[in-house]
Amino acid sequence: MATFTLLWKLVALPCLPLEGKLLHRLGLAALHSGCPGEADRLFDRAALRYRDDLAVESLARVRAHQAIARWRRRGGRDPDALLAIECQLSRLRTIESLEPPFALTDSGRLMASWNPVLRLTPPAMLPSVPRQPSPEGGRGN
Repeated sequence: MATFTLLWKLVALPCLPLEGKLLHRLGLAALHSGCPGEADRLFDRAALRYRDDLAVESLARVRAHQAIARWRRRGGRDPDALLAIECQLSRLRTIESLEPPFALTDSGRLMASWNPVLRLTPPAMLPSVPRQPSPEGGRGN
């Protein structure tokens, strides 16, 4: 693990002209290995490259991953950050999974599986959201 941590720190240096996709995948590897700080730095470098290349969709995906890394780095206890991440994911069509080989997956699938707290909480323990009646007065779908 220490070898990978050193590698991730070296790769995150701004002087290395690496592609955004490589930096993004290395960030995912760091996040998967339990190093959210290194992942955050790599995602930030990837975002800069994606912005320079005008890769808007890739930029949105890396920012969602970066938000997850920051949330995990802070201990995963901030409900406002959790909601912001869920909103980011809901705006995406696809996103790289958090598990190797980090293939593109449906963002809804990632949204349902990325947070271990939500996965382990029985549905009865989750807060319920009251359903709003439809404007027509019928049943909501």
